[in-house]
Amino acid sequence: MRYTLIPIAAAVCVLAGCQSDVTAPENAKAPLTLAFGKSTVQNATATWKLPLDTSGLGLISDGQFSNGTSSVFDDGVCGVTTQIFNATGSLSGDATLQTNNPGAKARGCAQYPRKMSLVYPVGDPQYPSGGTETMAVFLNVRNIANPTTVIPIGYANRVQRHFAINPTQTTRCDAWRWSSNLSGDDVWVERMDVRTYHVYTKDRDPDPDVAREYAGYNRAICTTTGVQHRLSVDFLIVSKQDLPLF
Repeated sequence: MRYTLIPIAAAVCVLAGCQSDVTAPENAKAPLTLAFGKSTVQNATATWKLPLDTSGLGLISDGQFSNGTSSVFDDGVCGVTTQIFNATGSLSGDATLQTNNPGAKARGCAQYPRKMSLVYPVGDPQYPSGGTETMAVFLNVRNIANPTTVIPIGYANRVQRHFAINPTQTTRCDAWRWSSNLSGDDVWVERMDVRTYHVYTKDRDPDPDVAREYAGYNRAICTTTGVQHRLSVDFLIVSKQDLPLF
């Protein structure tokens, strides 16, 4: 099966095109609309899908809002906010998801705030016997779509990107970053069609031979401790509008 699986100042940084690994949770707000002549380009919201089959994964969902194969995190549902900052070339192109945005608190949703878990394998330097941390989250995949950074469709055109989890609460790690800038491993972003992006660590490659070759390439760095954790990720981001193809 091909798919198995921050404060106001930082928000200003996103609009200015800063190249940080983590953008602010407060960025997940109403879309920004900019006019260019007769056309209007709008930031996209999105649906994130984490597989219900969690075998081998270091990032797993709460299992809620199932569509049969995935746990769905849909913008505007149960306090989830998402954004793809793609309106102009000056914006970051980041795809973000937050599950506990104070401005989007979901009254009447028993599952609020939606949570995800980090699952540490046996032998982890912090949890030698393995362990799990469950929390509300802010996720950020760097620069997947704007008019000056366009990922063509297809496996052969996939690109390496930084990915980060900010727990948006006081925990052991301020953030976990899959980033070669911090001695971690970048993730692959593969564009499936005009709206869908498959994000995965290299050990989760759809090609089994490639996945075996890169079995250890799933390192995330805890920014508080500097410790490397081997945490595999595998999920889909589906934009609610077509994004540029060229």
